[in-house]
Amino acid sequence: MTRTILEVKNITKKIGEKTILNDISFSINEGEILGLLGKNGAGKTTTLKIIVSLVSKTSGAIYINNINTEKQFIESMKHVGGIIENPEMYGYLSGYKNLIHFARMSNCKISKSEIEKVVKLVGLEAAINKKVKTYSLGMKQRLGIAQAIIHKPSLLILDEPTNGLDPQGIYQLRSYLKELTKQGTSILISSHLLSEMQLLCDKLVIIDNGKILKTGSIDELVNASAENVVEFTVNNPSKAKEIIAGLFPVKKINVEEYKVTVKIDSNNIALVNQEFVKNGVIVTGIVTKQNSLEEQFLDLTREVSS
Repeated sequence: MTRTILEVKNITKKIGEKTILNDISFSINEGEILGLLGKNGAGKTTTLKIIVSLVSKTSGAIYINNINTEKQFIESMKHVGGIIENPEMYGYLSGYKNLIHFARMSNCKISKSEIEKVVKLVGLEAAINKKVKTYSLGMKQRLGIAQAIIHKPSLLILDEPTNGLDPQGIYQLRSYLKELTKQGTSILISSHLLSEMQLLCDKLVIIDNGKILKTGSIDELVNASAENVVEFTVNNPSKAKEIIAGLFPVKKINVEEYKVTVKIDSNNIALVNQEFVKNGVIVTGIVTKQNSLEEQFLDLTREVSS
């Protein structure tokens, strides 16, 4: 039976008359990566801070390994590792001495061999004995993750962990996180980078203006709409546009040289092609483009703002 590691139930945060978070609920199972996706200022970091009690909530409840964080804070936080905003380390110490220091602060007994395993997992073997002040941003992020997982938490919380990383650093971080889930760690990660979240996460919570707009697996969100972006290559794009506009109430039709791109139900592609032929429009190509997470996200947030 799948075990629930984190359950966020009906969290609301108000400051005066302003509602920062409005009835936020989601859960993460063991070994799962859940992405909290939203624009800057959507409420992602506030949600993470409330989970670890850095910010108070107005109402709602949070359970980590079935432990109520409000009633048993210390016990619940034993199961959590995290980096919220930027990882802070002692620059004048080596990476290894930083990890020794954090290991001593932990309630668990952590051996040197276990520290070495974590160092290897995040790929810092070559730099672990160098002073942290000489580390690149990517190396500091990896050391931060090493510090966060050194006590083998059930839940790892990461706030915008790819900020400032180059493409290679982002790829490496993604590999490390996926490796952690194989060992049973559950990960909650916030970001506004849609393409990266699509590659990394098992499921997503899309948040905007403190409200959840949609929750589901990547496949569920990407394929939530029956409509697809369809590109028709034709000899008369202007006429093709008129025909499509006469058939369906479409929001937008893009016309380029010999190409017409429109978002329609895939079941209507044959009908459009048939009408083109009837009206003397020659079709030399039809390409259906797979829905992207970016399109779904923009559609959802556009509906809310309009």
